[in-house]
Formats: sequence, structure tokens, C-alpha cells
Amino acid sequence: MAKGSTRKKNVVDAKGGGTRRPSKGLSPQVAQKERRSSANGSSSFSPKQPSTSSSEGSFDCVSGRGEHPLAELGLKPVGDARELVAKVINLDGPPKTSWRKPRGTHTKNNALSVKEKRALGVGNFPTKEQRYELFLPLHDLWVHYMKDLLSLTACRAPGNLEPKLLKADYHGCIVTVAKSRCPSYVGVTGIILQEMQNIFKLITPQNCIKSIPKAHSVFTFTLEGYHMTLYGSQLCWRASERSARKFKTRPTVDL
Repeated sequence: MAKGSTRKKNVVDAKGGGTRRPSKGLSPQVAQKERRSSANGSSSFSPKQPSTSSSEGSFDCVSGRGEHPLAELGLKPVGDARELVAKVINLDGPPKTSWRKPRGTHTKNNALSVKEKRALGVGNFPTKEQRYELFLPLHDLWVHYMKDLLSLTACRAPGNLEPKLLKADYHGCIVTVAKSRCPSYVGVTGIILQEMQNIFKLITPQNCIKSIPKAHSVFTFTLEGYHMTLYGSQLCWRASERSARKFKTRPTVDL
């Protein structure tokens, strides 16, 4: 048998301290590290095999026995490890919940409804205050307001007044019902106390409060010698909404 056929080559240490045999079953990367370590004069490289038996200082998460890994860093664990095993931690954030409020709750505001206003008597005038003379100063204020709005003077004729009359406020105006589908409303004269969406509330010289519907009624009033006519069907808006509304030109609505 030839000498070089079966004899394995010995690896000579760089320091000349003897020979050693290469370990069997190593990967090329591990063998390359072994050759580098032998060339630098270090000891042989042997990869650590994972130990099957648990060491004495290992930490058991279930029982909580052993030295905790945080102890090496000088940290103290908070809580019991057994509680963390049974606890579910959501890493994706809190679950999505519905933001809808239960039915029956007010979401916009806490304004009173129409039924609640009627029950509380909102807008009702006491009987002692239902006198025509008490509201004459209100009419004087309204006259000055309309003069400034319409720019009425004694020596100047009014111009195009229709857009201004549609947006004007009529609280305190003395009006007369000229036409109406209900004959009992015709001829009623009084000061406007309240203006609603579909109703004018008037107080008459006889100290009576009457509600006149706007629809299918024609009202007239006099200001600085000018006789003006209002068609109630074109005023079926609240006073606050009518002042900011843009009206389109429409023909006169019949009763």
C-alpha cells in the first residue's frame, strides 16, 4: 500500500507546537475559520453544540425559577412571569370600536323641540302685557329702521325696493290684511309682535292677539306717505333665514 494513498496529511501549527487533525463533518465556512485560526496561532475552532440538558442557572418562564436574564443587566423584572404567559398582548394596537351614539341622544345641540316650547309657554305674552299702547315704541323704532334701510327722504322718490322689502324685518310694523282666503282675516290691523315661518302674530287696538297665516294673504302698510303691499306667500321664511336668502324674480302669486 502506498504511503501517500491512505495517510492523511497533518496540519502543522504555525508556532510549531505540534500537529493536529482536521475535524470531520465541518462545513466549508467552519473549516475556513479553522484554517485562519491555526494560521494566527490561536487554538483550534470547535463549534458549540446546543446542549440538550438545561443548565442550573437557566430561567424557566412557566415556573419562574432560576436567574432572570435581566439580572445580568442590573434590571429588575416587573410582575410575575407566569402572568405574562397567560396574558394576551395585542401588538397591532387597540381594537376598533364603533363611535356611534345610542339612539335617542341629541348629537347636534340641546335646542328645545316645538312640543317642549309649547309646554313651557315660550313666546306667550302674559295677559297683563297684552296692551296695544305698550308696543307703540316698538313701532317707532321700526319706522326709523325702515327709513335707513330704504333710504326714504321727503324729496327723493324710492327706487327698486322689492329686494329690500323681501329681506326686511317686520317686528313692530303696523299692517292690515287686505286680502285673504279666509274672510274673517280681512280688515284686521295690528302691530306685528312675532314673525314665524308661516304666521304673523298681531296685537290689535282692542288688545287682542291674532295669528294670521302668511300663505294666501296680502298685507299692506304705509311708510312716509308710501303705500306698500306684501304678498305673504312670498314671505314664508323665518326672518333670520330670509335676510340672508337670495330670491329670484317671480310673478305675483294669486290667492
